[in-house]
Amino acid sequence: MSEANITVKDPFGAADDPALPALKLALDPFEAKEEFKRRLPRLAGGRWIVLLRAMRVIRHKPGKRCVIEYDVKDRARGASIQVSDAYRQSAGARRYGKKAIVLLEAIWNAGFQSRLP
Repeated sequence: MSEANITVKDPFGAADDPALPALKLALDPFEAKEEFKRRLPRLAGGRWIVLLRAMRVIRHKPGKRCVIEYDVKDRARGASIQVSDAYRQSAGARRYGKKAIVLLEAIWNAGFQSRLP
């Protein structure tokens, strides 16, 4: 699936928020696809073949925070998941996605794993 086929819905114009510059990357189909391609298979023990289907900004408080929902599909099994990530104005906001992936990995490793075959 190419980046042209990934649906991006940003009804708030969050990608252009100058106080949250990481949002431009977080809402870029190529960048987001690469992050999921790199991180999600590692999280799932190498079993996922990732397809990013859609990205939606579901909340945006200009200059302060934003919540983005990503629809991700495992091409090998057809399983789908939704991943939400929150971005805040802080030093950590410039490194989008890393805190959420680290937290998700900790939850996964604690035993809250998928029951997919």
